[in-house]
Amino acid sequence: MAKKSKAISARRAANIRLIVQIFFFALIALIAVNHTLEEAGKAIPILSSASLHASTIIII
Repeated sequence: MAKKSKAISARRAANIRLIVQIFFFALIALIAVNHTLEEAGKAIPILSSASLHASTIIII
């Protein structure tokens, strides 16, 4: 029974890690696109001052 609970726990941890990785990839992609839009004068107001350094602070 212990092996089964470890397998479920490992699967759950892998799913959570995948979700977090997708979230940060999307966040970094959104910030990068916003920087390009900012140069054209069409930035998203909420993200206009966001940076990749700010997203790494959230991890710590």
